[in-house]
Amino acid sequence: SGPAGKGMTIENGTGQTLHVHFSGPLTRTVVVPDGRSESVELAVGEYQVAAEVPGSRIIPFYGRQAYQSFTHYWLKFVDFYRDPILWRDVNEGIGLQLVYVIVFLGAAWANFTTKDITS
Repeated sequence: SGPAGKGMTIENGTGQTLHVHFSGPLTRTVVVPDGRSESVELAVGEYQVAAEVPGSRIIPFYGRQAYQSFTHYWLKFVDFYRDPILWRDVNEGIGLQLVYVIVFLGAAWANFTTKDITS
């Protein structure tokens, strides 16, 4: 379907078991049985994608997909609950939160300084 916190849903209606390979910031292989769908979480970045049906004469599909999102690290605080803690994602999430706070507080401050509240 598309990026959603960097997720993707793969639906298989081929009549065969489908193997989808991702190569990029993360390398994964997802097996999707016929008539099923699988959700895949991906980190932001550019991926090479290959889909194949093993043991058949179907020509594999190759493509390239880039996933970019400013909100990718928005909810990465949940990595505090992992063992081991993924500090890189947590730090990027905190950095993104700080940027949002600074931008929106700056906009609010600029708005309030133009108001006359003495009358």
